[in-house]
Amino acid sequence: MNDFPIRYRRIQRVFLQTFHPQRLLDFYQALGLPPLDSPKQTVFGVQIGQSELHIVPPAPDFAAGNLREVRGDGHISQFEVEVDEGSDLRRCAEQIRRAGGRILKEPWQEASTGCWNLLALDIDGNCFSIASFVEALQERLLGQLQGLANVGADSALGMAFRAVPRHNFLPGRPLEEVYVNQAIMTRQEGESLSSCSQPGVVAAMLNQAGLGIGDNVLEIGSGTGWNAALMGHLVGSQGFVTTIDLDCETAEFARSNLARLGVDNVEVICGEGGLGFEPRAPYDGIMATAQMPDLSPHLVRQLRQGGRLVVPQWFNTAQFSVAYEKIDDSSDILASRSVLRCGFMPLRGEFSGPISRLDSGPLTVHVRSGLALDLDAVQAMLATPPREVAVPSLSGEWDNRFLEYAALTGEPLARFHIASASNYIHPYCFVTSRGSFALLDTTWNSDREVEVPNSCFHVYGDDSVVAHIEEVAARWVAAGRPGLDEAEIVVAPIDSWEKEAQSTLIQQQWMGYQVTFRTP
Repeated sequence: MNDFPIRYRRIQRVFLQTFHPQRLLDFYQALGLPPLDSPKQTVFGVQIGQSELHIVPPAPDFAAGNLREVRGDGHISQFEVEVDEGSDLRRCAEQIRRAGGRILKEPWQEASTGCWNLLALDIDGNCFSIASFVEALQERLLGQLQGLANVGADSALGMAFRAVPRHNFLPGRPLEEVYVNQAIMTRQEGESLSSCSQPGVVAAMLNQAGLGIGDNVLEIGSGTGWNAALMGHLVGSQGFVTTIDLDCETAEFARSNLARLGVDNVEVICGEGGLGFEPRAPYDGIMATAQMPDLSPHLVRQLRQGGRLVVPQWFNTAQFSVAYEKIDDSSDILASRSVLRCGFMPLRGEFSGPISRLDSGPLTVHVRSGLALDLDAVQAMLATPPREVAVPSLSGEWDNRFLEYAALTGEPLARFHIASASNYIHPYCFVTSRGSFALLDTTWNSDREVEVPNSCFHVYGDDSVVAHIEEVAARWVAAGRPGLDEAEIVVAPIDSWEKEAQSTLIQQQWMGYQVTFRTP
């Protein structure tokens, strides 16, 4: 990895006139800037990021004596260079002195923005400033994440986020867009194929994984390579990360980012993520960055006993990031250690699972596999006025733990997406076999969390769905109103469960899930 003290990002295009263009060119090249490949031999220059700095001889009127040669006591031009986070401005100042320049003001940090600056003169007396904006933006984001995950300055995760800046994996994106707590789409072809995950979710899942120095890790879904590089930093030079993506273009993008940054303990493979990567098994940790409805038996087998598998998982149209620990290697039994809310694009390929998506005109409905729903009847009922019904046991301040409980216990939930000018989404809808359904009156707050203003359901059809909601709510209240912190999930291959237990399982294609809740 290049250890030059400054990594240049951009500059507004500038022309410098001088009687000694070669000497000035040598000065800027001594600061690590590559020469500009100019078709005109009379024009010198250097490349600064994707911008150019031209160094030209004086115009004829200047040659007559209107432009004096100065060194350190005059300003022929003034310009600013923006550099990447991690650029050491103190070392840069030393480099400027060695190249014959002069420091007008030693590196300082602006109190209002947190940006670091350096003011200097080049060998011809041109005044230039160097500013590092990225650190301030990055620190602002990490400050926001401290309430969501352990990214303190002294934590391993905090140091990883600082050592592996996100913008290096999103070339060309504005820094103001990069350093916000949002996912950024990077590849689309009619549907979303790849993204750079939301930093808060990345931090939370890395905390769930609990990676340490020397760990052998497998990632499913390479994206930009940022998450793999973070894991590579956490496991150190003694550890290794293998990341797999089904889309070869996405894999190549991640590979090129990692190679450009000199990350040498991560390998990118184009392949079917659900198959894992047997040559490097067993793994201390496996992390999926694409949503799965079921755990691939290949991934379970390739996880060592005591290792952790962190996966965004689909339970009744709701997504949860579940950290599983393998507790029995001989029978492939896993038990959850933490469960969090999350949102990821679905896994593609052979192991994408039988998630049902029903489309009819502007209406799209996501339902769990096997849940029958007549979309024509649904659309007809949606055209009628609903009844607003409040469930007594859910009255008062709304508690999202009820929805988490309902999703994880296998209740018949669906998600309605009605394409319109407002792109309206009902994230939770209870349905019954008789065709009635109840939409929860929800909004989203600034943190993208569900809020229910009046704890009411909009009911279509008969009252059977209301009776069912009341029954589920009564069980939840009797259990002490548990949520994700109290959820415990045990997973094993379906055929390994005793027959008596199978009736209480959430059964998927390969695995059976037994969900229980501790008393809060």
